Formats: sequence, structure tokens, C-alpha cells
Amino acid sequence: MHVRYVLVAAAWIACGVFAQHPPHLSYVVTVKAGEPAFRYRLDIRRPDVDEVALSVAAWAPGSYRLMKAHDGIRDVAAVDETGAARAVVRDGDLTWRVASKGASLLRVTWTFDKFDRRKDNRSFFDKTSALLDGPRNYLYWRDRKDVPAHVRFEVPEGWTVACGLTPTFDPFTFTAKDVDWLLDCPVLMGVLEERRFEVDGVPHRVVADLGGRKPSFDVDRFVDCVRRCVVAGAELMGGLPYDHYSFLFAGSGGGLEHLTSTTIGISPAQLAGDPDHHEGVIAHEHFHAWNVKRL
Repeated sequence: MHVRYVLVAAAWIACGVFAQHPPHLSYVVTVKAGEPAFRYRLDIRRPDVDEVALSVAAWAPGSYRLMKAHDGIRDVAAVDETGAARAVVRDGDLTWRVASKGASLLRVTWTFDKFDRRKDNRSFFDKTSALLDGPRNYLYWRDRKDVPAHVRFEVPEGWTVACGLTPTFDPFTFTAKDVDWLLDCPVLMGVLEERRFEVDGVPHRVVADLGGRKPSFDVDRFVDCVRRCVVAGAELMGGLPYDHYSFLFAGSGGGLEHLTSTTIGISPAQLAGDPDHHEGVIAHEHFHAWNVKRL
């Protein structure tokens, strides 16, 4: 008798949960070797509105400046669960309005193919790696920035993916709790050199894009330099403010801070002479995890 009551109650609760289940966002980002473009697919399940306004960011988290992100986005199109085309209307520079009335699934596709000539901490693409910087690339649901998202990356064979998004059991699939988190996480992908360590039980990744070449410097000493910077920050601030963190070394010059990651220019030649050469910028960018990003 008691078991039957429990089952009935569980079924009643489940019906209520599913009836009130919020929309779900699922991104797929496809990268093909030799094809300098990021191809996007966004599935919005249960949009429950007549129109979805998708926007691209006007400014860049970490560098705090306006940018013309919309210049790199093209071929925005949409279909519903039946494969029928849905109208897409451009609204200014930053927004595309997609007809979604009656759709249980809205699938939106677009391409980003405008890369900086310099290989730095903005989006780039080359033979062995690519950087997706976030705000220039994703279209997001402007009126539902609170909705969590899954992001899956389809990359050339032999490439790996590193970012500040929350990892899953699949090394190519990540999650973001909301749009702000999604846009704040650059993604480095390619033939990468990687090491890991923990500080206070928190996992850290050190990932370097070396153009597909073997390191010309003492990697263990370099990674220990990164670890010591993290330890110093944790001791100064009384603990770490995140559950995981990724150091993404790519390109040349400067660095850019994010909530759970940083992109930093790397110079193998300078590191060959002194594996601690980047110590200052590493400590600087990591400290932004507290100062600016959370304080």
C-alpha cells in the first residue's frame, strides 16, 4: 500500500516537473581542417514564444570594449522540428528575429568566418589550432539569458578542446549555467600541449598551442610556475573562487581574464631561456578571477 502511494506521488510530481520544464539550449560548433570558419547549430527546445530574438554581444568580457562582432556572422537560417523553414529577420546590427510560433524545436544555424590577422587572444584559425573567443561567435537568446546551455565541439581528428566551460564525461561537450558564463569562456582547440595540477583540491589545466610542434622549453618548470602563481593567489585571498580553471596559452602578446580561465600569449623562445618568463602576466591574469570578475 505504501509503495503504491509513493509511486502515485512520484508520477504526480514528475508530471508537474515536465509540464513546467524550461526551454533548453544546445549548441554544436563544427570546425573542419583547412576551412577557416566556425559553423554553428543552436537547438532551442520548447521555446514557447511566437518569436525568438537572437543577439550577438556588443562588447567583450575581459577586455571591456565595444566591438563589431556582428561583422563575422553570416548565413543565419532556421527550421522547426518538421524541417520547415522559419522566417529570420535582421533587426539592426546585433539581433536576428526568428519566427517560432507553435514550434517544439527551433534549429538555428550560422557561420562565423572573420578572424583577426594577428594570432592573439581574439578568434583565430590556422592549420593546427583555432580560438573561439565567445562574444564574437555565439548568438544567444536575448530575452532568456538565464537558460543553461550545452555546447558540443566537432573538431578535426587529433584535436582536443580546452576552455573554462563546465566539463562533462565527454571531452568535447561542456555546459554553461547561463549566457553570461557561455560568452565569458574562450575555447582553444587544436593539437595542444596539456598538463594538469590541483591546488586545494581544485583542478587546473595548462594548455599551450605550440603550432603542433614539441615544446622547446622545460614544460615541468613552466607548469610549476603557473601552479605557484595559483597557490600565491589562493593564500592571499583565502581560497579559490571557482571549481575548475584553465590557462590557455596561444598566440602572442598580453592576456585576457575570465571567470574560470585566461588566454595568455606564449613565447616558446623566451620560455626556452627562462621557463618563469611569463610569471608576471600569469599572476596578473589569474588574480582577475577575484579582482574585477567577482569583486
